[in-house]
Amino acid sequence: MLFSGFLFVLLLLWERSRVGLTRVAGCCNMAENINSIRVLAVDDDSFMRSMIERCLPAPDFETATCENALVAMQTFEKKVFDIVFLDVLMPYIDGLQLHKIIRTQNKLIPIVFLTAKA
Repeated sequence: MLFSGFLFVLLLLWERSRVGLTRVAGCCNMAENINSIRVLAVDDDSFMRSMIERCLPAPDFETATCENALVAMQTFEKKVFDIVFLDVLMPYIDGLQLHKIIRTQNKLIPIVFLTAKA
């Protein structure tokens, strides 16, 4: 079985309207029309990265995946993201440490922690 265990549901604060997606005011400082939700997903497991990309398909999501915290920080500094998914257990810099680094640059972005070791 490809997926087993708990069902995970995430309600994102975006609405679809006739003109496309709209970020809801209060989530990202103001409402704005967008084409897709920009996701940064960081996981050292290539299978998990591919599953995240498959679960968040284009055109509704623009997903950037990174295999470690160093690549993630370089990516985070180059682009604007709407939400971040972080693996808790990664070598060198783990998800909790990366969370602290991201929070120094952006205090409002939603961060979701993922782990396969629960």
